[in-house]
Amino acid sequence: MIPGWKGWVSLTTACQQQTKSLFNYMPPINASVNELSTVKKVLQVSQEATQETGQQLTFVTFDLSVAKKAYALVWQHPESYKNVFIHLGVFHTMMSYQGAVGKLMKGSGLEEILIEARLCASGSLDRVFAGKHYNIARRVHMHVLEA
Repeated sequence: MIPGWKGWVSLTTACQQQTKSLFNYMPPINASVNELSTVKKVLQVSQEATQETGQQLTFVTFDLSVAKKAYALVWQHPESYKNVFIHLGVFHTMMSYQGAVGKLMKGSGLEEILIEARLCASGSLDRVFAGKHYNIARRVHMHVLEA
């Protein structure tokens, strides 16, 4: 039996002390996430949780629209949020990667292959190669990877 990453690390480390991991969920904030006051509250609650756990840095993941507001807050008040790091969620990261791959493949003849294979319509090709049609772009990239 091959253990997962955490199992492999625990089997190969010299430290024999094992501790339980503790996961906890933040209380819900019943407000629109698009409001600046809500973003400010999320950052405040996250910083409080960081202090309670004895960590030095606060990592918060947002989608693109909320991250823009959070970045604005952090940049306007650098002393209040000096330990806060904001990350984009996986969805927008994947869109960027798909756009980068699409840019590399543009003009390679792949466009004609995708249209002839009926994987993509000619009208949506530009958006797929830009990574904007996420579902279609993901399917196209998976078929190209298999080929």
